[in-house]
Amino acid sequence: MELFEQATTLHVEGKFEEAELIYDQLLSQNHDNAGLLGTVGTLYLAMGKPGLAIVLLEHALEKSKNGRASDVLSNLGLAYKQCGLRDKSAKYMKEAISDSLDPSPEAMTNYGALFIEHEDRAIG
Repeated sequence: MELFEQATTLHVEGKFEEAELIYDQLLSQNHDNAGLLGTVGTLYLAMGKPGLAIVLLEHALEKSKNGRASDVLSNLGLAYKQCGLRDKSAKYMKEAISDSLDPSPEAMTNYGALFIEHEDRAIG
């Protein structure tokens, strides 16, 4: 777990490339770990690589055994938003607050931001 903590610290500090190297090493040994997949997907979202984020976040949802995590759903919505896919973005953000076991404050904020950004149109 020490490597994961090191990668997470680098991630939080904005040292994305350094964190990516460690996460890649961890993924080579734990490629089906839903939490790790979601974390790396979030890293790619922060790096402005929404395509990679989408692949990893969707895979994390498929592998999750403990319900659908609010943050993973919300980040998936943000990744689709970065790609300009507003309807898919809204779908996942809405799911993040309504279908997950415990919606995070971030998920609620991201969903609310959709209404502010698109006040002239209905949200799906």
